[in-house]
Amino acid sequence: MLYRTSTERHIFSSSCLQKNTVCINRTHLKKKITPVVKKEPERASINELILSGQPWQAEQLLTPMLNQLSNDSERWLTVILADKTDQRTLQWLKTCGLDNSKVQIFSSNDVNQTLELTQKALASGTSHTVISWLRDLDKRWLSKLENAARNGQCQGLAIRSRQAA
Repeated sequence: MLYRTSTERHIFSSSCLQKNTVCINRTHLKKKITPVVKKEPERASINELILSGQPWQAEQLLTPMLNQLSNDSERWLTVILADKTDQRTLQWLKTCGLDNSKVQIFSSNDVNQTLELTQKALASGTSHTVISWLRDLDKRWLSKLENAARNGQCQGLAIRSRQAA
């Protein structure tokens, strides 16, 4: 009887099996060659998160994720706010324990400007993750953001409120 694995060739004789022992003949084995496996970069993508209220109201959900992401890489964690006047979210981001040396925060009042800023941040390659609070994200913009994420080898997270979704 012949049994093969990827690294060894085992020959089992019926006499060995009858004695409840296994005899292994390794005379025909070739030297094992370990292939060099290149680690592929993380697949760039855009994920969406829909919240029932304002970002600071989801503090228990978002704070651990943001803390992990701010300590995760040599590249930036970029946060883009959709409303310059949302001082409460900005204050929460400043006090939730992020590693400030690896986080950059931008804000805009215009929806199109927010989407364009998100696209540029994704495509630049300087961020490992771009989190953007968006009011609306249609299929055309989603496609643009996914292409930008691939170009910049970056992950994106689009956060929207339930009212906008």
